[in-house]
Amino acid sequence: MISDTTHLIKINDKVNIDLKIINNFLNKKIKNIESIILVGSFGRDEGSVLVVNNKIHSINDYDLVVVINNRSDYPDVDKLRIELAMILNIRQIDISFYLKSKLSKIKFSMFSYDLKYASKIIYGNQKILDLIPKMKSSKMPFIEGVRPLFLFLSSLLHAYPINKQIDKNQLFWNYQQLSKSILGFSTAMLIFDKKYHYSYLKRQLIFKETYDDIELYNMVKWATQFKLEPNESLLLNNENYVLFWQNVCNTYLIVMKNCLEKYYNKNFKSWFAIISQYKFDKINILKYVYSFLFNQKKYSDSIHINIVEFLLCVILNGVDDKKHKNLLKHEYNKISNVVKIDSSFNIENLVEKILKRDPNSSIFIINRENAKIF
Repeated sequence: MISDTTHLIKINDKVNIDLKIINNFLNKKIKNIESIILVGSFGRDEGSVLVVNNKIHSINDYDLVVVINNRSDYPDVDKLRIELAMILNIRQIDISFYLKSKLSKIKFSMFSYDLKYASKIIYGNQKILDLIPKMKSSKMPFIEGVRPLFLFLSSLLHAYPINKQIDKNQLFWNYQQLSKSILGFSTAMLIFDKKYHYSYLKRQLIFKETYDDIELYNMVKWATQFKLEPNESLLLNNENYVLFWQNVCNTYLIVMKNCLEKYYNKNFKSWFAIISQYKFDKINILKYVYSFLFNQKKYSDSIHINIVEFLLCVILNGVDDKKHKNLLKHEYNKISNVVKIDSSFNIENLVEKILKRDPNSSIFIINRENAKIF
């Protein structure tokens, strides 16, 4: 983090104050909380902050798991996230809810693995994690390598340089999102090679030992450094940033193609082939069925949002032709409750629209004005 002792004390104080605010807020809003668990970067002591003019800014979002005893106690999660992020003056809060009775049956995933082995209980039952079954990282399901590849497409799009002249504040957050996308695809690579680790720093070392590509490793090293110790010296100027984004996007798509070929055990000769395979794989077919039978559009919407974000990255990476744009329009118009677009739509405007519809990224836009640093 930061070597200066005074800064470290201030940072720890800031985080502790934030956690007290979180505990008080959630206990006022939710009944019968069994435990509140801090997961993600701060849960494993890798949360990043930036000190500017003696003011401390939390760069990572707080990821929280709230364990409750009764299903009737589930609150409006989106409303909670937005309100709490504004109170803390940070870009994003993630909150997940679990019933205590379900923890012993929790599925093996990257999230559940990190929850058990790389988290902190900040309120309530201190032995709650003992209920979660033991897991081995080397047996991480490959689907957990696919999920971050689709999840962090939104980070790439958040970082896209719509305006070629970007102010310092936006430049910082763009780099922060790029670092997330790099760490996303590098994590996927390690999962497919059965070498996942919950620590960013440890993953960087494993990555270096596993892969020979120096340029790729340097990208991961930069992203890890920015994640753990963000500072102004890691920011390039506007011109270099545009080139850097293009390089990261191109690398991301190559890694994504390679990983999906491993997952589906197929060679994909086009982006269309990847989309077709993803759209109609077993998991997504079940989502379509569930959406239809129970009128839960969010499940089918999630598929179309992922495809739209993927196509936007492909097009912005240079594959700008009529076929890809037509498919992009087709998939976007399938999302429920959107204003339909026609063939004359603007790509850059669509970036903003889809990020607002993506539940994993919309709060980042909503809190844009509350997270100015410089």
